[in-house]
Amino acid sequence: MANRNFKVLFLYPNLQMTSMVPQAIAVLSAVLRDCDIETDVFDTTFYDTGLADHNVTNVKTFVSKPYDFADKNIQQKTTDVYADFRDKVNAFVPDLIAVSLVEDTFRMGERLLKSIREYDIPVVAGGPFCTYASEKVVECEDIDFIIRGEGEAPLRELCLALANDTNYKGIANLGYRENGSLVKNDIRAAMDLNDIPFADYAVFENDNKQTLYRPMNGKIYKTIGLETMRGCPFKCSFCNSASHNPLYREESGSAFFRKKKMARFGAELEHMVNTIKPELIYMLADVFLMMTDREFDEFYEIYSSYKLPFYFHTRAETVKEEQVRRLEELNCLRGNVGVEHGNEEFRRDVVYRKIKNSEIERAFDIIGNSSISSAANNIIGFPTETRELIFDTINLNRKIKHGVDSVSCFIYSPYHGLPSRKLAVEKGYLSPDLLADTNTLNSSVLEMPDLTNDTLRGLQRTFTMYVRFPRDRWNEIRMAEKFSPEGDKVFERLSEELRQDYVAG
Repeated sequence: MANRNFKVLFLYPNLQMTSMVPQAIAVLSAVLRDCDIETDVFDTTFYDTGLADHNVTNVKTFVSKPYDFADKNIQQKTTDVYADFRDKVNAFVPDLIAVSLVEDTFRMGERLLKSIREYDIPVVAGGPFCTYASEKVVECEDIDFIIRGEGEAPLRELCLALANDTNYKGIANLGYRENGSLVKNDIRAAMDLNDIPFADYAVFENDNKQTLYRPMNGKIYKTIGLETMRGCPFKCSFCNSASHNPLYREESGSAFFRKKKMARFGAELEHMVNTIKPELIYMLADVFLMMTDREFDEFYEIYSSYKLPFYFHTRAETVKEEQVRRLEELNCLRGNVGVEHGNEEFRRDVVYRKIKNSEIERAFDIIGNSSISSAANNIIGFPTETRELIFDTINLNRKIKHGVDSVSCFIYSPYHGLPSRKLAVEKGYLSPDLLADTNTLNSSVLEMPDLTNDTLRGLQRTFTMYVRFPRDRWNEIRMAEKFSPEGDKVFERLSEELRQDYVAG
């Protein structure tokens, strides 16, 4: 325990209105509160920060149903985010600021920290960007410490060391400055998920009781995430989870992919229902349906007592007809399934996903015959991809469209730590020093000879049109790809027509 009153302010420089509520901060807050350390959060989600509002983009491109935060009397903040951050610091008077960073929010976090530099408050940064680009993170002179990998134990130990004025230099997972250089301690073994305290989502409601509300399927829900597993056993080249496995094996000799016991999940669910009272649960798992039959039976028995709407992500090969039927009985709202790419060879060799198109079609047939809303997740703009290869993805989505409510299309982003980033650098598409920190998922930072950024953006905004309209309309859609007065006019005309015949999931 801390020998003195110690306060930690979490800074969450989120993309504007992004759907996810950060379970990581909620868990870290719970860990610190167990040590009698006071916590609070400054969250930029509802500010206009100039970062992309993916939800608005998703509605325009028919990925999501239209929604209105006014249904819950929620409005975007119109005050200055920097002034409000300073006010929060003045009011809370933290002893440490803990900032959660991903690559596309790093610059926003950097600017917010710079705005309070004169306060001279120590700052610790964590998140995937800190794990895989720690040397880039410490270029920000306002960051004093970084945490690589899981943050629960190292953040707790750092706070206690600072509070009790003891040495922090031996803390595993911690990085710190010494003699002008970054010292990085090795990563410790992955922790037992069953030992983690229940997430403290209440910390997000300290100042704003509306901050946990997010859109899903055209409605606004009070949403929280619950973790059933951490990490992923697969090796997809576009996902940081794949990078955690070799990193943890090398530095700690442990496996990163773990599952939480269903009994522990059930206890946490009961706690959340009684305290936070969520309206929607997001199952925090890269591959939710990667369960044994026994695990699924336990989940079914536990969740049958609640039947709160929930949604999940999974892979096609994990979708089973009997399980989908039982998920319907549990009031499952939505299932997102990764397609990623439509060309089997490219998907195997570049995306690192070994699965047949027929298996993907089978999975969407099963979900499509249920009451569960389904989404097909796709990525375009991979290193070495061509326009022709993108149309392989479009054509696969055309085959499964009758079983899919929503067809998403994200533009590939070469985050640090991704295996595919290395390929992009080797091909000369990307400078090794460049950050993927601007308009990610809606714009490309790669410079490829066969796919310009404008080409990718045009294909992204028309992706659902190519999937939903008949082939004899493709020449019109090609015009709608162009960001010009004429192209925009065609895009709006086709969008209006599509709205009349199709409602996204």
